[in-house]
Amino acid sequence: MFVVKVPGGTQVSLTDLPLEQLERIEEETGTRWPVVLGSPAASMKVARITYQVVCEFAGAEPETLSARQVLEGDVFENVDDDLPVVFEDGVPKVEAVPPTSGSSTGPSASGGRPRSPKRKA
Repeated sequence: MFVVKVPGGTQVSLTDLPLEQLERIEEETGTRWPVVLGSPAASMKVARITYQVVCEFAGAEPETLSARQVLEGDVFENVDDDLPVVFEDGVPKVEAVPPTSGSSTGPSASGGRPRSPKRKA
């Protein structure tokens, strides 16, 4: 998922843009919105228009960009999506983290309580 770094330090996720903004990018660049979301620097025109639209959406004044800023990731950054992947009945399901070996997270595999070793008489 790409975010756009706008002046002032704010990062705006392209997936959070209203559809009207994505339609505007499509109309002005001739590039379909799925391509814009997956590769906002597909061309310099796409990069420039996307940056301008996102800045306007965020209430920031767009700066003049250079090719170097776009190529070096100063404008668009690919970040991990923190949305859940598993849903149950429309609700995000927390995925269990498997215990590490040797951890004592519960009763032993035998199902009973651990017992102290017996002493020899």
